[in-house]
Amino acid sequence: AATIYPITTDGTVPLENMSRVPPNEEGNAEGRRAVVEELRQAAAQSGFMYIANHQVTKPIRRDLLQATERFFLGLTVEQKRALHISNSWNHRGYSPPGEEVLGPYGADRKEAFDTGPEAEEPADRSRCLVGPNLWPSEHLVPGFRQAVSSYYGATSDLGRRLFGGFAQALGLAENHFEPFLKRPPSQLRLLHFPPP
Repeated sequence: AATIYPITTDGTVPLENMSRVPPNEEGNAEGRRAVVEELRQAAAQSGFMYIANHQVTKPIRRDLLQATERFFLGLTVEQKRALHISNSWNHRGYSPPGEEVLGPYGADRKEAFDTGPEAEEPADRSRCLVGPNLWPSEHLVPGFRQAVSSYYGATSDLGRRLFGGFAQALGLAENHFEPFLKRPPSQLRLLHFPPP
């Protein structure tokens, strides 16, 4: 059984073992109901949970971190600026240090690269976060596109599994939310903070 720790006065957070979250073909109906109830309780009682056995594997995470480092530390300022977010109508690309201002704290020192699910440009552009990504060329940052896409795909799959579990926790069909997830306006933001 998954170990769920409700948030209490000592600040503990629920832990959900994703290997038990539907769909799990090996699981029996009683086991699936138990997992769905644990998800429901975690969401209703604390609103937060830790996730274990999520299948966003160490190699996928390692490849993303290495590709991110090659992008931010391996490219010149000019090469990164060629991918500036202003070159994208759907908020994808590079943001240099100092471009984002955080209220009274002044310009932010980080640099960022925004990406998301690869999609063709929609005819009406009414969904401003859906569309094509800007990518550095493969010869400049080998493996960057593959590493970012693999990580995004794995985390997206995890999100879909959670949606299925939450749907069941609400008494709905496991695939209830699928029509709303066809072209999600989600983003993956890679960040680099300079040393202090």
